[in-house]
Amino acid sequence: MCELLILYNLLKKGLCQLTVILQLFTFLFMLTCCTATRNNQLSVSKKDAENILSYARELQGVKYRYGGKTPETGFDCSGFISYIYKKAAGITLSPASAMQAKTGRAVSLKKVRPGDLMFFKGRNTRSKKVGHVALVTAIKSGKISIIHASTGKGVHEEIYNASTYWKARFLFARRVAIVEKK
Repeated sequence: MCELLILYNLLKKGLCQLTVILQLFTFLFMLTCCTATRNNQLSVSKKDAENILSYARELQGVKYRYGGKTPETGFDCSGFISYIYKKAAGITLSPASAMQAKTGRAVSLKKVRPGDLMFFKGRNTRSKKVGHVALVTAIKSGKISIIHASTGKGVHEEIYNASTYWKARFLFARRVAIVEKK
């Protein structure tokens, strides 16, 4: 709200309309791209979290497409995560994995649960930058199942622990949606 008052005062003072329009656009863009959070924590019900996992599994087999954000066009990893959160629970997440990596709270790999997001390096294992994201779907006997969109297989579920590729690239995990044990 403060931002709107500032823009109004700028208009009153007769500053360049283009500058004010650009500032207004920036404010509105930030408003629509960010979810309503408190301390960057999303409040997700158990039902919403279960819907996210169920909906993610329904999309298995959708092809990979760089920058893809819908089942019709195909998904990249972050577009897939953004899409399922929006469609299954009405939660808007950034379509960029680097921004998704700032959502929720950090959780250790030993404490990940279904609904958590795991972040990975891209192809370059020496990089420390987020290049990939996956959703934890299950944990059985210490094995972590994830679902994600990858270049070779599109949207698919696999065991993280069985993949030397993903184990070598793991960076950290974040808790956005929590599915409690029944």
